Amino acid sequence: MIKEEIPQQDNQELNKKEKILANPAFRRFAGGFQLYQELINRGGNEADRDLIITRMRELYKPNPDDEVGQQAQASKILKAALAELILPALRGCEENKFDIDRFAEKICRPPLYDLFSAEWNRSADEVEEESGMIHVNELIAYKEDADGVISLHIRPTGIESKDLMEKVKNGFKSIKELLESDKLKADRIIMKSWMLGGNKQAEIVPSDDEQYESIQFLALQYNRKSLRKYLETGEKPEVRQMIMTKEEFLRKI
Repeated sequence: MIKEEIPQQDNQELNKKEKILANPAFRRFAGGFQLYQELINRGGNEADRDLIITRMRELYKPNPDDEVGQQAQASKILKAALAELILPALRGCEENKFDIDRFAEKICRPPLYDLFSAEWNRSADEVEEESGMIHVNELIAYKEDADGVISLHIRPTGIESKDLMEKVKNGFKSIKELLESDKLKADRIIMKSWMLGGNKQAEIVPSDDEQYESIQFLALQYNRKSLRKYLETGEKPEVRQMIMTKEEFLRKI
């Protein structure tokens, strides 16, 4: 019996797809499109369907490219690849034909595979190239914003949902250790997140804050509950912030 050999390239593509499909961050991301498909194909009021489509299309509307030089060229290539991923996915949902396997296959192609793999699989001490954020684990990162001021960030991650809070706690403990040892110097610590939306001790972040829209967008990309509320009501998640002195942060953690 002759055993049919699978070309090495096909094996590599298959392995990439299996990794993508198994990644919890991918499942959360793709789950947003599955939710969109469910909502607009459930029957009922046509006006509601049109509103949901308008909101989802607005959410994923491409941003104008205002960069220059070599960086602009790389950005244009990436944005074109993202458009080739997102726009057909939206159309597929609207025609009730969205397929998660085909969605994963598209992410396996360059340059998207490197982009999403990097975003969903961070590690301690890794520096995000675009933002300059420094990771203390897969989920929590910090950035030195100004003299004596650092901001803390909860980033997209391939961690299972059940393990997220433990990773948050561990990440904050790592920040605490860095501050106590003076490896990280800060007088003030700021954390802005949609996850602080229910925390009445945290201040509401004004909508003209430069991080406001990107924080909301992360929530709507990766949190099904937030996306459902936005698509059905037009209400985006609230963004709040906590501002602490170093001493306050060390006491709380």
